[in-house]
Amino acid sequence: MGEIKSTLDLVLEKTRHLTLSEEEKRQQKRKEERKRLAGLLQRYQDGLADIDKTGEELDRLVQTEDGPAESALRDEVMSRLALGGDNARWLELLQSRYRIDPSGWQQIERNFFIAVDSAAGRRIEEMKQELERLGRIGGSAVVPNLEADATWVETRRAITADFQELLAAELARWRSDTA
Repeated sequence: MGEIKSTLDLVLEKTRHLTLSEEEKRQQKRKEERKRLAGLLQRYQDGLADIDKTGEELDRLVQTEDGPAESALRDEVMSRLALGGDNARWLELLQSRYRIDPSGWQQIERNFFIAVDSAAGRRIEEMKQELERLGRIGGSAVVPNLEADATWVETRRAITADFQELLAAELARWRSDTA
C-alpha cells in the first residue's frame, strides 16, 4: 500500500529545490530585526526592561551586521509617542539615549489637555442650557454625555488635529537636532 504523507512532507517535497535570493535574505533579516526591536520596545513599555537594559539591547541591535541605523531606532521610539498617551517612558528613553529635551513635547501636551478641558467645559454648559431650555431638565445631577454629542466629537477631533501638527513639527525638530 502507498505511503501516506503529511501536509508538511508534501510542502517540503515541493519546495526542496527553492532557495532565497540575496535580496530576499536581506529582506527576511530586516523583518526579523524589526520584530526583535518591536519586542524589545514592548518589554520596555511594559516595564519588564529598565532603561539601561534597553539601551544595551539597542546597542547590540545597531552593532549587528545589517542592523538598523541609530536614526531608525530613534524614529521607531518617536513613533510610539501618542498625544494624550502615557509617554513618560518613551520621553525618558529619548532623553537619555539621544539627549532630546522633552520639554517642548510636554508643553504642547499640557496645552492640549488645557484646550480639551476648556472646550469640554464650555460644551457641557451649552448642553445643560439646551437641555434646560428644551425639556426643563436641569440641576446639578444633569451630566451630559460628551462622547455621544456630535458637536463635541468634531470639536475634539479638530483640537487633536491642531495639536498633532504641533507635535509633528516638534518631532521634526528633534530629528534635525539629532541627525
